[in-house]
Amino acid sequence: MRVSCSLLLIMIKIILLPGWLQNGTPDPDHPHQRRFTKRYRFKRKQLKPLWIIACLLMLINPAVHLIMLIALPMSLLSFIILDETE
Repeated sequence: MRVSCSLLLIMIKIILLPGWLQNGTPDPDHPHQRRFTKRYRFKRKQLKPLWIIACLLMLINPAVHLIMLIALPMSLLSFIILDETE
């Protein structure tokens, strides 16, 4: 069962994703080339636990104003951390 599921996912990946994204090497002229750098991946790994904590807080308090109070600053923090400007 697991083998068939993983085979199905690989087939979907081959059909849906472009070639440069399948093998993990970006086209040099592609605008999202920075997403493949080690620095960017490290920053994403730093953000993942922060988003998990934020989502848990939003699930604990499902009021719209509290969700907005958590989600908007978290989005801003993500943009600040992932920003590539020096």
